[in-house]
Amino acid sequence: MFLDNILSDINKPLTFKIVAFFILSLPTFQSCSQIQNILFALFIPNFKCKFNSKSKFIVSKDQCSILMNGTTMNCKEWDFSLLPIGSTLVSDFGLVCDNRYLGDVILMVWYAMFLLGPLVGFMSDRFGRKNIVILSLVLETFSSILLALSPNFATYLTFRILLGLSASAVYISIVWLIESVSIEFRPFIGSFYWFYWTVAYMVFPITSFLARDWRLSQLFTLIPSVFYLFIFFMPESPRWLCVMNRKDEMMESLRFMSKINRLRFDVEKDQIYVENLVKEGNICVACKDTDFQSRSITALFCAFSINLIYSSMLVDIGILSSNMYLSVFLLGLMELPSLLLSYYVLRYIKRKIGFLLIGGVGSLLLFISIFFSKSIPLQSVIRIVLGCLSKIAISSCNQNIMVYVNELFPTTHRSFGITLLLISNFLSFSGAVLINRLSVISYFLPTLIYFSFLWIVGVVVYFSLPETKDLPIPETLIDMKMLKCGKEEEFVFYMQNKHKYFNNTVDNSDEKSSENLNEKSKLITGKNK
Repeated sequence: MFLDNILSDINKPLTFKIVAFFILSLPTFQSCSQIQNILFALFIPNFKCKFNSKSKFIVSKDQCSILMNGTTMNCKEWDFSLLPIGSTLVSDFGLVCDNRYLGDVILMVWYAMFLLGPLVGFMSDRFGRKNIVILSLVLETFSSILLALSPNFATYLTFRILLGLSASAVYISIVWLIESVSIEFRPFIGSFYWFYWTVAYMVFPITSFLARDWRLSQLFTLIPSVFYLFIFFMPESPRWLCVMNRKDEMMESLRFMSKINRLRFDVEKDQIYVENLVKEGNICVACKDTDFQSRSITALFCAFSINLIYSSMLVDIGILSSNMYLSVFLLGLMELPSLLLSYYVLRYIKRKIGFLLIGGVGSLLLFISIFFSKSIPLQSVIRIVLGCLSKIAISSCNQNIMVYVNELFPTTHRSFGITLLLISNFLSFSGAVLINRLSVISYFLPTLIYFSFLWIVGVVVYFSLPETKDLPIPETLIDMKMLKCGKEEEFVFYMQNKHKYFNNTVDNSDEKSSENLNEKSKLITGKNK
């Protein structure tokens, strides 16, 4: 008996799926809020050099230096305007003039911590989804509180680094969720997992407008974190427990799910097919595998191409309107229809075609929108409409990528694979900042680069990665190697029949891994002739 079949039977009632969805998607609220908070907090208001002297002096146009008695001196204090968003990091810590680069340091150091995402993913594959998610959320909560109380720049930077380390919780949580539900519920999870993200996107500009202080805004984002306590009561991923051969704990998880759904659970642990994997959990073995390497790199570029466009919109918070509160609220509002579009695409359109179609249309609309002026009334309306439609498509595509990557990697290394996307986030954010600056050369050059790059990557993905819609997700590294582009039907046959031909003990050591794969390849080839 396969775990897939058991999960499908247990999850026929909606109760556990809905409870798990609302609880395990909570980290997305804090994740979005942190991004919005740092972008608002680094806003540079108008400022004037503050210099007390009875002697006559001349202040430079940029308010960074003064000329007095023929001597030029740097300005060390400034009076900041509280318009339009009140107190910011820039005004509190004086991040202007010679210190202006420190704002970029905050962003780069925070995002640089995302490079450690795969390490956290490895820990999740090694020690469990639940343990690492809880550890990350505890770190996130305490760091957020201390961040708001930071008395100086160095303290702030320290807690911002810790927040960057906790960012993996969002990615591991969706892995945990997808592994706990049946195939039929995957489209819903993949799209509406970001519901709290959407709420945070719209709520943050409102709370920021009311608070007018980055510290208060930071504390407001912590309110939903109270519900993190429910995560302690969620069962560990039964798929992960299965591939780790922890049968007793797996049975406890399945019984808990059945109890929530008010179903009887009469299955014995010996009835569930479990491969006893010797070295499967060793990430070094996986990274040496050429199929794993090529799939990781291609998936990374796939996510990077769409994240690059998403980040360009995120960085330019005034992309839709000169009123930054309105612009961010509209960008958040567009996340709602993107959830519905994402669900439709995941449910009815194949993964690779959906990426090309939705991503391509979104990048094209963004490219067209920049030809319309923000200042001319009619053109500004057209620009907003096209920008909103583009945001819907890009957000939808971004959500779908998460599901696709989850389906590409095996359970034994899925967290590692999904947290590779954190690297794409770092690279895309950094790339978007640099590419957006090319607008000084030509105002349409950045969007042209985004559009072209996405289509190039899309074509590579289409012809190199397998289609995964409605397929069982691979459990082991060997399962992943059997899932190839153009051979999806053979993979389904293999997953349904492998237990009939192989012992429950599979030696995945370096020497025998290829032998097992060759045996299974011959089985499939012979059966389908």
